[in-house]
Amino acid sequence: NTLLSGLDVSAAWSSSMARNKFRFSGTEEHDFSGEDREIVGIAALYLDSTFYDYNVDLRIGRQTQSANGVLGRFDGAEIVWRASDLVRFGLVGGSPVWSRRDEPLKDDKYFYGANVGFTPIRGLDISLYGIEQRIDELIDRRAIGTDVRYLSPSFSVFATLDYDIHFDEVNLALLNASWTLPDKTVVYGAVDHRKSPFLSSWAALQGQPFLTLFDMLKQHSEDEIYRFAVDRTADYNSASAGVSHPFSNHWQATLDVSWTNVSATRSTGGVAGQQGTGDEFYYSAQLIGTNLTTEGDMLIAALRFADRQLTDLYVFDAQIRYPITDQLRVSPRLRLGYLTGNGVLDLTEYTLQPSILIDYALTRDWHFETEIGTNWTHRLSGSSTEDNTELFFTMGYRYDFYADPQSNCVLPILGCQKRTP
Repeated sequence: NTLLSGLDVSAAWSSSMARNKFRFSGTEEHDFSGEDREIVGIAALYLDSTFYDYNVDLRIGRQTQSANGVLGRFDGAEIVWRASDLVRFGLVGGSPVWSRRDEPLKDDKYFYGANVGFTPIRGLDISLYGIEQRIDELIDRRAIGTDVRYLSPSFSVFATLDYDIHFDEVNLALLNASWTLPDKTVVYGAVDHRKSPFLSSWAALQGQPFLTLFDMLKQHSEDEIYRFAVDRTADYNSASAGVSHPFSNHWQATLDVSWTNVSATRSTGGVAGQQGTGDEFYYSAQLIGTNLTTEGDMLIAALRFADRQLTDLYVFDAQIRYPITDQLRVSPRLRLGYLTGNGVLDLTEYTLQPSILIDYALTRDWHFETEIGTNWTHRLSGSSTEDNTELFFTMGYRYDFYADPQSNCVLPILGCQKRTP
């Protein structure tokens, strides 16, 4: 009863003064159930320009960024002046967008920030930033931080630190690294500490009978709102490590282990605190084979185990991708799951999910894709037994406009030119 349509358009052009890029990505959802609803979402709508004579980059519109203290999608602008090959200065401002369906300046939130970046040696990039976000006159967050990136052919590191000077709390501390050995073995790991949700005054609304902080201010002071925001926010900590090793040109194996812990939250302001998760551990092993019997085939088999606070989960997942012809590919998949309570819950659950995905190239431009499968669940909880069977079916199509440099000339009358990448 729903038709979902998506459109993604990008265009690039250059002149002697500037290089420009336009991007639009959006969806429209039509409801046939009689309510006659049209839901429009815009994920991206921006113009990105680089002005050669001034060494200035400007991007304006709805965009996404995860650096310099910006927390994802926003409506606004960013301008960067590259003073030299070693130093750059940037300004950013706008309104955060939590959903692609949001209108600009929803909830009266806006932010502004400044940053400076350094490239002291090849492969190393360091940026320092300060950013403030407000809701009308109320401080939502005020932070300083740094992003550090290092990239070389065999080693890469990314680290970030975001410290909220208003709440006097570390919002995010992250270290992620990978190392490629001479035999192409890759060792990787990460350590992550962050607030969940990200610490801001808006978090004070959790569990409260108010729609906005402006309504909440009618019964609580600013200091109370700031304290409630801290009390509603948990600490999320995680660490992970893994290794990937190619045994041959056809086989590769990966092993991963990770740990997570989410702290409890306090009970204040009439809102009950949430319990923490305790220590939870996740393990996985995966075997990948490519070009085993024919060019383009693939086999993926994985075992996963989750040791959680209340339950243990075991999963086997196997998938094959096989090209029957140049136009037709089939991908059967089987997932088996076993869930059991670890002493606190009297629960046992078995799941079986087979499926098959078919991808058929009708022409060079048109692709048809369909998947069908079933999900069977057998659940034992105490003295009760429940069986559930679900059938799922998806069907879709894709048209390639060849908007990349390899484009073929669909309409020669327009004077199409094939560019070399």
